[in-house]
Amino acid sequence: MLYKGVHVWRVFSLFIEIIFICSFSNSADVLTSYPCPKICGCYQGNLEEETISVVCHLDALKPGLNFSVGNTRVSSILYLMCSSDGPYSEVSENMFISLTSFIGLRIENCKIPLMSGRFLFGLESLEHLEIKSAGTLKMSDSLFYHVPKVTHITITSSHVTKMPDLCQSSNLEYLNLTNNDIHSVDLSGLDCENDTILSELSTVILDKNSISKLFKRNFRSTPYITDLRIADARLSTIEDDAFSILKRLVYLDITNNSLTKVSPSMFYENSDMQVLGLGRNRFSNVHNDTLRTLQDLIVLTLDDLGLDNLVWGTLYSLRALKDLQLQNNRITALDQEVLFNLHVLQNLNLGNNSISDLNSKQHLFQNLKELRFLHLNRNKLQKISSGTFMGLTNIVSLDLSGNKIQQIETTALEDLNSITKLDFSQNILTRIPNIKTCQKLRWLDISSNHLKKLTSASLEGLSNLEYLNLSSNHITTIERNVLLSIPKLITLDLSFNQVKTIHVDAFDGLKHLSEFNIHHNLLKTISKAFLVLSSLKIVDLSFNMLMELQNGIFPDHVENIDLSYNRIGNISEYAIRNHQYLRRLSLKGNKLTTLSKNALSIPRNLNKPTMAYLADNPFNCDCNLIWLRRKIGDISMNSGLPMVGDIYSILCFGGYEIRTPKPLADVNPDNMLCAFEAYCTNTCTCCELDACDCLYRCPKECSCYAVSNTSYVTQCSNRGLNTLSVQIPFLTTELSLDRNNISDINSKSFEGLFNIRVIHLDQCGIKTLSNYSFIGLPLLDILFLNNNNIQRITNGVFSGLWNLTELHLEFNELSSIEDNAFMGLESLSILFLHHNNLKTLPNSAIRLFWKLNDITLVGNPLSCNCDIMNSFLPRLTDRSKTFPDLNVSMCKNARFRKQTTVIYNLASRNCAIIESKKINHETYERWVYIVISLIVIVMFTPIVIYGIITILYSRRNRPVNQQTSIKGIYERVNLKAESSSIV
Repeated sequence: MLYKGVHVWRVFSLFIEIIFICSFSNSADVLTSYPCPKICGCYQGNLEEETISVVCHLDALKPGLNFSVGNTRVSSILYLMCSSDGPYSEVSENMFISLTSFIGLRIENCKIPLMSGRFLFGLESLEHLEIKSAGTLKMSDSLFYHVPKVTHITITSSHVTKMPDLCQSSNLEYLNLTNNDIHSVDLSGLDCENDTILSELSTVILDKNSISKLFKRNFRSTPYITDLRIADARLSTIEDDAFSILKRLVYLDITNNSLTKVSPSMFYENSDMQVLGLGRNRFSNVHNDTLRTLQDLIVLTLDDLGLDNLVWGTLYSLRALKDLQLQNNRITALDQEVLFNLHVLQNLNLGNNSISDLNSKQHLFQNLKELRFLHLNRNKLQKISSGTFMGLTNIVSLDLSGNKIQQIETTALEDLNSITKLDFSQNILTRIPNIKTCQKLRWLDISSNHLKKLTSASLEGLSNLEYLNLSSNHITTIERNVLLSIPKLITLDLSFNQVKTIHVDAFDGLKHLSEFNIHHNLLKTISKAFLVLSSLKIVDLSFNMLMELQNGIFPDHVENIDLSYNRIGNISEYAIRNHQYLRRLSLKGNKLTTLSKNALSIPRNLNKPTMAYLADNPFNCDCNLIWLRRKIGDISMNSGLPMVGDIYSILCFGGYEIRTPKPLADVNPDNMLCAFEAYCTNTCTCCELDACDCLYRCPKECSCYAVSNTSYVTQCSNRGLNTLSVQIPFLTTELSLDRNNISDINSKSFEGLFNIRVIHLDQCGIKTLSNYSFIGLPLLDILFLNNNNIQRITNGVFSGLWNLTELHLEFNELSSIEDNAFMGLESLSILFLHHNNLKTLPNSAIRLFWKLNDITLVGNPLSCNCDIMNSFLPRLTDRSKTFPDLNVSMCKNARFRKQTTVIYNLASRNCAIIESKKINHETYERWVYIVISLIVIVMFTPIVIYGIITILYSRRNRPVNQQTSIKGIYERVNLKAESSSIV
């Protein structure tokens, strides 16, 4: 028993401990044994270093937040990530109290208006602080007094105008204030008094601020800076000796400012400088003495300054230079002597200047043995002579694009033994230059030139070539084995040419070709040349003149086929059935009017979806495209069909009742019918014979449509028919004869058409309807007779239409409808009679009013005399809420000699008969309510009486002792109350 009690106690204790630990954490990723704040996730870092990362995702910082529970005994980092669209944060002074082991704090996207002096209190071991996107941040001057060990401070994109005092941060090594609103270096927190020196500070980054001036005094407290960056700011003035105190300066970037001059003595004291950025300013010359002392300079940017040839004098002494950026200037010639001194130069960018001649006789680059990248793009070069690039044996990239080069001599490139990338694009070359000696070449661009023919000899020796761009030339054919000498080719671009034919053996040997672009050409057919490309993944044949997509044209493993904007009107069945890796097929902008389901059949059970694009085709949306219409909303990957990525952009340009382009998604599948001239039912066996009783031919005067052996539409609209002499197929379910000149309908007009459900006879000029005009149409559902000249309807016109639900007689000249004209229309629910000459309605119509869902009478000269109102208007009044049309239907009132609405006339009580009818009707309703009330009273009265009797009886028979007990309690309570009052 004792053992069981101890066991229960241990389980209970363990349960309490689990609850205690869980109370500290609300995260699913607690990968440390230390307690974790509820709103954070805690993660163990390197097991040897035991660094803990506490990551907290918040809407905003709030005063009630307390991270002290996350204190650990090992080095930790706290990440506070707020929502980018969250509210402004409110911070408290004790938010980080007792976090003595935390060495890092990163706050991102938390909009903090003010950080007080005690905001960082408790982070006594903090070394790295990073604040990013804090809105408009203001900080107390004593903010950093409580973090004496801080070494790295980064505050970016926070609209800071003034930094707190950093003069007591003696361990500070790195300060980054990029993208703020600091107007002066004095406001960066480094303006110290009493000769305080921040001896550890080596890096200061003030990019993207509003600093306009630099003075020597700005750096009196930071003389040991080695890295200073004030790029993309508003610098316009720099004191001549501003950098003289920074004797250890190695990296200086003041690019993209508004400097108009650079003093010759500006860098006299910075002999250790290795990187200097001066580009994109407003000065257009540099004095020869400005850079004279920078003997160790490795990188120099002088781009986009408008410098001319005088710049070479400035560079003469920079013998250690390895990277020189001189693009976007006005240099017209190169200086042989200066280039000779720059013997360790590795990267030379002279792009977008005005250099027209490289003077091959001077061998300008002969001493640049270490040069690896040479940019001469966008100059005015017209010819490359032999010897021009002599000595460039280690160059790996040469850019000559955007010039006017017409000729490259045969031996001009023979010294480029190490070249891997050549760019000749946007020139006037008519043939591929001799590059046989460039056997390490892997990337070649000769696009936008005047090449007319591609030969195997032009690419000879380029066995390592992987990328070849020949786009935007005048190439017309791809001949046999023309690419055989470049077997490692991966990407080939022949777009924007005039290619009409591709030889079936054109791609032999290209086992590694993965991407082939040949869009915007003149191809009309595709040969089976692609089949040998065993590694082909992407092929772009868009904007050609292809007429057909056949089966077995592309290798089975292709992933992306673009055939958009061709002239494809036919796709063979199972054209892509074997492409199990196909992920994208574009057939946009072709001439497809129909598309069989089997044409896009793909393998089932694919791991990844296949997307097809079919928009901008003139589809005829008939029964053959019902399968495509049903793809809307279908995201199945195993249907054996691709998903259609632009299905909501597909338009129907033709189809039943489609006269203007209409989105496929808006087309009812039931209206996607197929036209036919002769139709044979599935059970018919004599269709091939001329005399066949189950072969149905469409009249020449009409168009016929069918779908799924259930719907057959005969369309004879606007065909100039004067009579119904055409032989309508007896399978017809919908017949359109509207907009013809048929004046008479008789009992033989629709003889034998037992299947008709809808007839359109509107706008035919019909004057008379004979009795039994629609006899023998038992399935007729909707009949359109509107917009004709019908004046009278007799009793037998609609005989036999017991399934008719909708009848349109509006916009005729009806003045008389016999009493039994609508007799037998038991299924009728919609009756349109508006805009006729009716003064009254027949009894057969009035009897239908209680069944109709809709009736229209507007535009009829209905009479308001008492006899007519007595006959049918009271019944209409009761349904005026159901038929809004009745509220605006007018009738002529003889008493007032004006037209009034039907409802108004009734409300005016102009007829005693109407009044009595209304009274009788109202009296009837009142009696109904009275009877119902009496029934309810009779039902519930006995129950109420029984309840009352029961209650009275129970009270009468209550026990005496219970009454006495209650009375005693009452007396004791009174006695206590009296005693309390006495006290």
